Amino acid sequence: MRIPLSRTIIRNSIWISTAFFSFLVIFNILIYIVVKYQLTSVLDAKIRHEIEHIVSSFKVKDRAIEIIRPEEFLESDLVRITDNTFFLQIYTIEGKILLGSENLKYFSQIPLAYPEFTDNEYFDDSETKTEVVRTGYAKLINDDGEHFGYVQLSFRREKLVAALKSILSYTLLILPFVLIIIIALSIFISRRLFQPINKIIETANNISAVNLKERLQLDSDPNDEINKLKITLNNLFERLEVQIQQISAFSDNASHQLMTPLTAISSELEFALTKKKYHGEIKQSLEVVKEQSDRMISIVKSLLLISRTGRDSGQSNMIFNLTSLFEKHIKILFPQQRIYYFISNNLYVRGKEENFIIVIENLIGNALKYSSEDDIIEVISNSSNGCINVIVKDKGIGIADSEKEKVFERFYRSESAEKIGIVGYGLGLSIVKSIVISMNGKIQVSDNSPKGTIFCITLPYIKIEE
Repeated sequence: MRIPLSRTIIRNSIWISTAFFSFLVIFNILIYIVVKYQLTSVLDAKIRHEIEHIVSSFKVKDRAIEIIRPEEFLESDLVRITDNTFFLQIYTIEGKILLGSENLKYFSQIPLAYPEFTDNEYFDDSETKTEVVRTGYAKLINDDGEHFGYVQLSFRREKLVAALKSILSYTLLILPFVLIIIIALSIFISRRLFQPINKIIETANNISAVNLKERLQLDSDPNDEINKLKITLNNLFERLEVQIQQISAFSDNASHQLMTPLTAISSELEFALTKKKYHGEIKQSLEVVKEQSDRMISIVKSLLLISRTGRDSGQSNMIFNLTSLFEKHIKILFPQQRIYYFISNNLYVRGKEENFIIVIENLIGNALKYSSEDDIIEVISNSSNGCINVIVKDKGIGIADSEKEKVFERFYRSESAEKIGIVGYGLGLSIVKSIVISMNGKIQVSDNSPKGTIFCITLPYIKIEE
């Protein structure tokens, strides 16, 4: 089941993406710092090693130095600009240069510094006019233990800078792709997280008065919050099922109890009206009572049908020919010339035929009732996209948008019908919807053009091999 991108999933994905991206940024910053530290440490070790060689190539005499291994100072790295060039300056604390490497004349002047340190060496970055170099310092100590100068050895940081720039460039290059992957993963994770909840929502939406026996099925940890939610909702549905069964049983029993005296009253009134001794006002009163008793009987029958439809929650295994139903029943019940039938052949649906006849009777009856005698009514039945469609179109008074859902409620009457005095009980469409739902179908109402109403029933398609 593919879960749509709801606002909750999008919001959750944004939070996850932000967390992942923040972690990635922090991780890359740490990597950058660690790599920079390691490369700088390697460079410092290289400078330290070279300082040790240089210091061992001369000896200190008073406040001067004496070269004992001149070849050390003639190495190419101290003479020319190479890939591993070192820049050497030996000077006193007063700033007097005692010795400088030959390659200094090819490079920007490196400033003399006088750092205070207790270790054997000290390392720092020195700025020249063109670039920053890494510099190591060692103290010059004479025979009296007096600190009188420094050995300064510098190395160009361009390789280090190039390496760090490469790391930064690659990071910035792959960052958009990583961000896309993070967003995709966040959406995937969010969908997986909300999948159990969406299953609960889907099942809960499918549970109605006609299938309250259905329960939420979800494999999860007994101590998980999702499982606790499932148990809570299942307990709620169980209590609702008991309550609705009690209400349905009461409605059923009450309707049955009312039918007997009402039928008796109607029969007695019908018999009394055949007697010639009742005339004038007495006869008119009896006719009114007879009309009202018949109306009560019709309402009770409708309530019994709704109750029976709700009680028969399981889908019927019977299959009937919808095309034959229209030909043998509906066209005979409604032979009016202003009703146009467009019925496809070989349409089969699952359900009780007698119940669906009530559905069509109600829809066509309403179309006739709420239309003028000159208005055309269309009844269409066809198949498309694996479904059976039954459509009733009229050009009557129409239904306001605010009332389109309410018309399926019991005893609801539209304001327009009440205003023009059309008689009705407000139960017909409620019965229609109950029967359609029991057949695993749907019913929708929309506006006809230029006026009127369209009722569209959608039922599962049943394929029968002829």
